[in-house]
Amino acid sequence: MKNFALLILSNFVLYTATASVDDMILKRLKELSQYYMQDFKGIKYTEVVVEDWQNPKQRGQLTALYFIDVDNPKLAQLRNDYPIQDLIKNIDSSKDFEALARIMNWTHSRWKHNSVANPSSYAATTILREAEQGGEFVCSAYSSVFTQIANALGFPARPFSSMGWSLWDFTSGHSQTEAWSNQYKKWIVFDATNDSP
Repeated sequence: MKNFALLILSNFVLYTATASVDDMILKRLKELSQYYMQDFKGIKYTEVVVEDWQNPKQRGQLTALYFIDVDNPKLAQLRNDYPIQDLIKNIDSSKDFEALARIMNWTHSRWKHNSVANPSSYAATTILREAEQGGEFVCSAYSSVFTQIANALGFPARPFSSMGWSLWDFTSGHSQTEAWSNQYKKWIVFDATNDSP
């Protein structure tokens, strides 16, 4: 048996898991993490790092705390292709929670949830175009669109995913977004899939 910490770092996501496992389960965890990272196609990420739990050092940087710059060309295209600025028009800048809730509501209304269908890309413009053509997508698509719209409008936001209890049933996880609120001085979880903060 080995004690371990599984740390997956991407430009957006930080997952941790701790347990006492044997080599077979550790191998399965690595497979699941590689499968899951496919949801973030086109986004740079580091490989899975398995560290001994007692190791006092953490390797690598916390790139999970990176946010897409508001001037990024993909975010500029998102602002150009969709009237997302209208979502926060007439909202007092001190009321960022209301602005983020509107972004969440709008994202939720774009397509129906499908627990197995992935978009062809996780760029918000691609997801939104495919949704306009009848596409229905998994929760990570909602999280990606919400996050990218929030970033495009200047709100720090990052997607994250929770894992279910079963190491053998990968369908038990869920993707959401956490966004920083200056109004409340904390990170707030927004679930655009279920339209619920």
